[in-house]
Order: sequence, then structure tokens, then C-alpha cells
Amino acid sequence: MWEMAKSGGGDQGWPWLLWALSLSMFAVGTTSLVVLGLGQEITTRFQISAGAAGWLMILFASVFAIAAPLAQWHLHGRWTYPTIVQAGLLLLAGGLFWASLANSFVSLLLSRGLAAFGGALIAPTSAALVISLVPDDRGSRGAIHYLCRAGLWYSRRRWQCGCRHWRRSTRRPPGHLT
Repeated sequence: MWEMAKSGGGDQGWPWLLWALSLSMFAVGTTSLVVLGLGQEITTRFQISAGAAGWLMILFASVFAIAAPLAQWHLHGRWTYPTIVQAGLLLLAGGLFWASLANSFVSLLLSRGLAAFGGALIAPTSAALVISLVPDDRGSRGAIHYLCRAGLWYSRRRWQCGCRHWRRSTRRPPGHLT
């Protein structure tokens, strides 16, 4: 399928490719934000403060920011784009699976680092893959790149809507003193 899309062998490969890349970006976005919705459960289960739980986001963002350019620099020319995306998906899934089995906060932190590294492989590579597959003469490179990134946008938008709903559901009634 990748070869057909790369060679321009018809438009039948494009919908599958766009859905795959968009879904992978959705997985990265959801993984990066999932701990925000699970904050109360994480602090209760591991007996930590909310500030300590914040390290889960800090670690994910830091690993992602450092690993994304370094991995692209190191793997460019050694692995194909589809291989990098598939490896990233495996690492992302492995990190999520490890997080589901974590029995300590340190284990949870390490699993978030692994998932962040997987996301760092997926996000820039999917953008480069879309740009390399779409010919310049079509004039649709930006539109297709936007569709790929729509998965990331949608995951963040879903989190924002859920966060607003969470705030409404936890408001204290009028007259509540504490």
C-alpha cells in the first residue's frame, strides 16, 4: 500500500493512508493527554500529590521534545518512513500497556517515557511521509497534511470538551463554604 501511494498508483490508496496517519496522530494526542483525565485516580492509587502527578506530563513533553528531532536525525536514511511510524506505534502501545500494569509511580513514569518516544517517532515522520507522498503539481499538499494532523487536533479537542464537562460536574453548589 505504501509503495502504491508513493508511486502515485491511483487514488484508491490515499483514503487508507490518510486514515492510518490520522489515527496514529489521534493515538499520540490521546496518549499525551490521557493522564489529565486520570489525575484523581493516579494520585489516589499511588498516594502522591497532584504536583507529583504533574511530572507525568512534564516527562512526556520533555522526552517528546528531545527525542523527535534526534530520532529523525538518527533514523533518516536508515529506516523507511512507514517503518518508523510502525515502530513508533509499537512503542506507543507498549508504553500504554506497561502503564496499565504499573504498580509504582516510577514504573508509570518510565512507561510514559516509552510512550513519548513512540509518539516522537510518529508525529514528525507522519508529516514527512505525507509531504513526500503528495506531488507538488496536485496543489493539495497542505490539505492532505491538514487531514493527517486532524487526528491530533481531534484528540486535543475531545480532551478540551471533556475537561469543560468535568469542571461543570465538579462545581460546588452555591453556599458551599469549602
